[in-house]
Amino acid sequence: MGVLTGTALTIIGLSASEVPVRPELIIAAVPGFLLGLVAVALVWTNLGYLAFWLTSVAALGELFSALLTAGKYPLAFFPRAVRVIMLSLLPLGLATTIPVQLLTGGVRPRLLLYGVGLVVLLAIITRVHWLAGMRRYSSASS
Repeated sequence: MGVLTGTALTIIGLSASEVPVRPELIIAAVPGFLLGLVAVALVWTNLGYLAFWLTSVAALGELFSALLTAGKYPLAFFPRAVRVIMLSLLPLGLATTIPVQLLTGGVRPRLLLYGVGLVVLLAIITRVHWLAGMRRYSSASS
């Protein structure tokens, strides 16, 4: 339901702003959104894997919620150092601002290559994190 709402809001916002949207920009924005979605899911997964090392992970949900709140704002709103973090360590900018900028022609579609590289790197980190967690795991029943 959230995807439909977001899509509707994007269409309404672009219509109201009278920004010309060309088909090739839509074609670039969709993969940008999907890359951002996968990147955020991988970060969330890694936060969940911290349960192998922490006794309580309740605070992680609040941390991720706060990060998602920060992701509601365009990257231009933040200082340069924060933008770098939001595009690499916590790729919220890749999921939020970059697809919109691709849609409006504000950035080059070549940025998608960065997104692919980031998602591959996050997938590798997630795999290594999972394997390390499984080596450390001890069953509650044994």
